[in-house]
Amino acid sequence: MVDFTLSELKSLGVKQRFSFGDQQYNESSQLSHLGGADAIALNANRIVGIYPEIKDPVFINLRCPSGHTLRFSCKNKVNKCPICRKEIGQIRCLALEKLAASFHLPSSYHHLGCIEMMPDYSKLQHKTHCVYQPYACPHPGSDCPFTGDIHELMSHLKQCHKLDLQAGSTFNHHYVKQDPHSVDNCSWTLTLFNCFDCYFCLHYEAFVIGCEPVYMAFICFMGEEFEARKFNFCLEIGGHGRKTK
Repeated sequence: MVDFTLSELKSLGVKQRFSFGDQQYNESSQLSHLGGADAIALNANRIVGIYPEIKDPVFINLRCPSGHTLRFSCKNKVNKCPICRKEIGQIRCLALEKLAASFHLPSSYHHLGCIEMMPDYSKLQHKTHCVYQPYACPHPGSDCPFTGDIHELMSHLKQCHKLDLQAGSTFNHHYVKQDPHSVDNCSWTLTLFNCFDCYFCLHYEAFVIGCEPVYMAFICFMGEEFEARKFNFCLEIGGHGRKTK
């Protein structure tokens, strides 16, 4: 028998997430203190519309000898500048590159609630660490392409992978093997449970290292790392009148 117990630790201060609608309302008073590209960038609903044009590197790089710029999608269709009819080469437009670098653009996860604005050159780093990035499906044994926020992920796991959701901070699992000296490489089914108004994922694995069978169990907090630090868990393993934790 395996008992898992989650206990809540002292709460830490966490940054509250605001929807973009709230951010528009709260930040509107700051527009008067900003100017130029920053003032435009705060109105992210508008700048999102032009962002695909700004971030296209070929739109910035290609121009004809007269200085007329052309997007890559158009360059594939024509050989000459549609304005002056000169041949289009690989001439960089430094003025547009400098202009694009001055813009603060919305996060790639703006549609999920992220309100941060940043220059284009730092978007890749932000995308890696953004707390609003969607979560990948944790279901073992399959390359499920689904991504989404926590609530979407829970619905997906219950509906598509047919996982049950347990309630409470203690969960007992009984594992019985017919032959204790053999083990097959496998990933056991996930167990989901809800406690302390958060979601957790209990994961089992059985595999062989060399000639020795290995059984592993661990708990994943379904959320951000700074939130996970508020919790700990205890793993207790028992059998034949003995137990350890």
